[in-house]
Amino acid sequence: MKIKRIVCSLMLLVIFFGQLAPSTALAETIIPTVAGDDPGVTITATNPITSDKNVEIDVTIAASAGKITEDGEVKVTIPKDIVTNKNDLINNLVIDDPFYLADPALIEDGEGNYVLNIAYDHTKYDPNNAQGNTVKVLFKAPYMDATDPNVSYPDSVDFNADMTMGSEIISSDKTTSDVIQHTPGNPLLDKFGKTSAGYDVIYGQNAAILSKEDPSSNIFAITVNYQQQNLSNVQLVDTIPEGTELYDPYPYIPATGDSTIIDHFRIAKVTGRDTTGKVNSWEYVTTDFADKIHLSSTGFSIDFGDLTSEDSYVVMYAQKVVGDPTPDEFGARYNQAVLTSDGEEIATAGTYMGLKEVMYDSVTLNKQVSQPVLASNSGDLVYTLTFTNKKGATAVGTKLVDPLPSYVTYVETTDNSSGYLTDATYDSETNTLSYDFLKELPEGETVTVAFKAHYENDSAQSDQKIENKAYFNYSGTNIYSNIATTLLDGSAELIKLDSKTGAPLEGAIFKIVDESGQTVEENLVSDSEGKVYSGLLKPGKYAFIETQAPKGYALDATPNSFSVESNQSTKVNLTMYNSESIEIAGTKTWVDNEDSQKLRPDTITVNLYQNNIKINSVTIGENEGWKYSFDSLPKYSNDGEEYSYRVEEEKVENYKTEQDGYSFTNVLEVPTEPETPTEPETPTEPEAPTEPETPTEPGTPDSEENVTNNSKTQNEKSLPSTGSKSALFLGFAGFLILLCVVLIRLKMKKKN
Repeated sequence: MKIKRIVCSLMLLVIFFGQLAPSTALAETIIPTVAGDDPGVTITATNPITSDKNVEIDVTIAASAGKITEDGEVKVTIPKDIVTNKNDLINNLVIDDPFYLADPALIEDGEGNYVLNIAYDHTKYDPNNAQGNTVKVLFKAPYMDATDPNVSYPDSVDFNADMTMGSEIISSDKTTSDVIQHTPGNPLLDKFGKTSAGYDVIYGQNAAILSKEDPSSNIFAITVNYQQQNLSNVQLVDTIPEGTELYDPYPYIPATGDSTIIDHFRIAKVTGRDTTGKVNSWEYVTTDFADKIHLSSTGFSIDFGDLTSEDSYVVMYAQKVVGDPTPDEFGARYNQAVLTSDGEEIATAGTYMGLKEVMYDSVTLNKQVSQPVLASNSGDLVYTLTFTNKKGATAVGTKLVDPLPSYVTYVETTDNSSGYLTDATYDSETNTLSYDFLKELPEGETVTVAFKAHYENDSAQSDQKIENKAYFNYSGTNIYSNIATTLLDGSAELIKLDSKTGAPLEGAIFKIVDESGQTVEENLVSDSEGKVYSGLLKPGKYAFIETQAPKGYALDATPNSFSVESNQSTKVNLTMYNSESIEIAGTKTWVDNEDSQKLRPDTITVNLYQNNIKINSVTIGENEGWKYSFDSLPKYSNDGEEYSYRVEEEKVENYKTEQDGYSFTNVLEVPTEPETPTEPETPTEPEAPTEPETPTEPGTPDSEENVTNNSKTQNEKSLPSTGSKSALFLGFAGFLILLCVVLIRLKMKKKN
C-alpha cells in the first residue's frame, strides 16, 4: 500500500506540472526534463511554424538555491532550413544576467543545424535564492513556396537544448514544431505586409508587426491584376489605419529600372513569369504614375486606367506609427485595399498590423538616460526607471535596484510622484540605489521614478560608454532592464564643406591645439559626411587647424576655436569651408643677348594679388629655372564668390617688362652712346686794322635820331668778322662814338 501511495503521489505531481505547460502557441515538450534535474533546462517553440512568419524559442533554466556552483553553457540546436537570417539568432536574442553569449556565439554542427551557445556566470546566481530565468530566441522563418520544385522544406523540425555545468551535461530537452508552407496564387488583388518583424498573433489576429524605430522597414505590398484580366478604368483605393501615416519604404523586390520614390510609393510592372505562371521579374514604372497617385487624410488612391492581360503591377509603400503607443494601445488594426473598375468594386484585400514587445518576463523594467552623449569627462545624468506590470500583481516590498557604474554617484531623486515607491535608499559603499514598493501594483499599471547622478572621470576616453541597467527581485529572481547607455562621443565636431556647393568634404586632415599652442590631437580625418571629431577633451580652450586639404582643394589653416566646459552636455559644432584650388604659374624670359651687358639681376620678385589685395610674393632666380608658381589657391570665398587673381613683377633696373598672362619677358633697354665731338677748325688770323683817319669836327646833327642812325651805320661797317682783334676794334669804335656825343652836347649848351 505504501508503494501504491507513492506512485499515486508521483502521478498527481506529473498531472499538476502538466497543467503549468506553456500555451498552444508553443510546442509541447517531447522529451521532458528528467525528474530530479536540478538545475534543469526546458525548451518550447512556436508551433506550427508558418512560411515567412516569426518563430520564438523559449529556453528556461531553473535552479534551487545554491545548486549552480560552476560556470556552464546552454547549447540550443536550431535547424538551418527554418531560419531566414542566422544573424537574427544573435541580434534578436532576449538575454540578461546571469546569461551571455559564449565565444563563438553561433556555429554549425555539420548536420544542417545552427548551434547557439549561451553561457552563464555562476557567480551571478544568488546562493540564497531559487532562480528561474528564460532566454528567448527570436527569428523569422523563410518564405517557403510549396510549388517551387527547386527547394524542399521539412514537414516538421526539432529544437534541442543541452545544459552543461563545468564540462558535464546535467540536463537536456527537445521540442518539435510542424512546418506549414505557402501555396502561392495569382489573385486579382492581394495585400500583405513585408515588415522586418514579420507576422504574429495580436489579439487573435494574424498581424504584421510594425517597428516604431525603423518605419521604412514597415513595408506593405499590393498586387494588382496578377490574374491577368482585361479591365477598364481601374482604380486602387487604400484606407490606412488610424495612428499611422505613409512613409518611404526600403526596396522589397529585385525590380529593374528607376527606383525613385514618389509620394512614398514604388510601383513595379510584372515583366516575367515562370512556366507555372508565377511572377519572377518586375520593372519599376513609378514615374509613369507620378500624376495618378492621390493622397488623402485617410489613405490614397491610384488610377491605373485600362488594364490588359499584360498589365500586372505591385504597389509598395511603408507605414509609420504616429506617436509612441504601447502594443495594448495600438491593438490590431486593419488595413484594407479596394479595387474598382468603371466605379464598381471588383476586389478587396487587407491585412492586420500591430505592435509587439518581447519581454524577459511578465513584468518589465525599462531604463532611459537623459543624456545619450556626454561631451566632457564631467557631467550630470538623469536616469528614468519605468516599471510595468504586464501580468499578475507586484508584491509589497519588491525592490527596484540600480547598481551604479564606476565613476557615477547618486545625487538626488527628481521624480517619485506615483505614490507606489519609498524614498531612495543609497548605499555609498556598493554605489547601489534602491526603491521599495509600498503597495501592490495592479496588472497593466506603470510606475516611473527619476534620479540625478554625477559622472566624473579624468581618465575617460572618447568612444567609451557609461552603461547602466537596473533590476528588480521578484520571488528570488533578478530581472534586469535594458542597458541605458551614455556615449562619450567627443567634445567637438567640425564639418568640412565645399565653399561653393556646400557639399561635405572627405579627406581633410586636422590637428587640435590647446590655448598654449600645444598639439593635443592630430591626424584627424574628415569622413564621408565631412565630419571630424575631437575626441573627449578636458575643459579648456582649443582650436581645429587644417594641416592637409582634401584633394583638389585649397588648404585653410585658419584656427577654428572652441571651448570645452566642465559640465558640457552636447558637443560643440563647428563649420569650416574649403574652396576648389587653382594654381597660378608663369615663367621669366630674358631678352638681353644672354646677359651680355652683365646687367641681369640674380633674382626677381613676383607679387600675387587677390581681389586687388596683395596676399603673397615669390622670389625666383636661375636656381628655379626662372619659373614660379602659387599653388593651392582658393577659387571661391566662403560665400561662394569667385576670387579675382593677378600677378605683378617688381621693377627690374635696366629692363622693360612685358607681361603675357602670368608670364613675363624682360627686354634690356640699351643706353644711347653720345656722339664724339668734332675738332673745331683753326680760325684764320684777321688782318691788322688800318689806323683810322682823324675825324673832322662833326656838324650839327639834324636830330638825335640821325645821330643814332649814323652811329649805328658806322658801327655796323666797322665790326670785324672774328678773333680778338675784332674785339679791340669794337672797343675803339665805341670810344669814338662816345666822344662825338660829348662834343655835340657841349656845343648845344653854348648855344643856349
